[in-house]
Amino acid sequence: MKSALLLSFGLLVCAGCSEQKRKPEAQAQPAPSQAEVAQHNELIKEYEAVKAKQLGQANSSEYIEETLGKLSAQGLKSIQAGERVVYFSDPSVNKLFLEKLKARAGEWKKLHARQVRSQAVADKQDAAQQAVHDAASARQARQERVSYAKTIRNDFLDNNLDIKVSTSGQDATHLTLEYALFSAVWARKLQVGGGLAGHTLDEWHEKGFTKITLSDGYDYASSFTFH
Repeated sequence: MKSALLLSFGLLVCAGCSEQKRKPEAQAQPAPSQAEVAQHNELIKEYEAVKAKQLGQANSSEYIEETLGKLSAQGLKSIQAGERVVYFSDPSVNKLFLEKLKARAGEWKKLHARQVRSQAVADKQDAAQQAVHDAASARQARQERVSYAKTIRNDFLDNNLDIKVSTSGQDATHLTLEYALFSAVWARKLQVGGGLAGHTLDEWHEKGFTKITLSDGYDYASSFTFH
């Protein structure tokens, strides 16, 4: 009897040991450092700032009308059908904004027409500004080519070549070189990549000249045209 009790006690003790092995004590996680806490708080502040900004925009009647006006008919149907469209990164703000768009869907036709008119005016203004910019750029490029012609005239003289240089055309894109000794030999030299006082056809093309003419001032002339 005594032996049976001892055996039972031993089994209980061993069972307890196995239980302890199966359930090791959980180790306490180290507390976050001050730097980690500060970084976490900073992220929360940034998130709240972004959300507040998005919420302000989502509640803006002007932004709602602008967004609604830019929607196509199909885009409006998608929103009315409850399809997920993302305007804001914060899900709660985005949901709120979609609800506001749906609530004002009846105004779409009027707002869309207004947006189309506004866009047409903006496009016209952009085109006018681009035209002014292009005209100014063209004038500047023309002046640069005229000045460049004077520069290469001096380069020719410095190399004992009395080559007259002139520009013509509305944008001064036609460069004419006049020299009494010009012939097919000079033209061929330019054609194969040679130069005149260090200047080449490629250089003149890069300057914006579309036509280069060599003339002897009498009966010889040869032209190179770039497209």
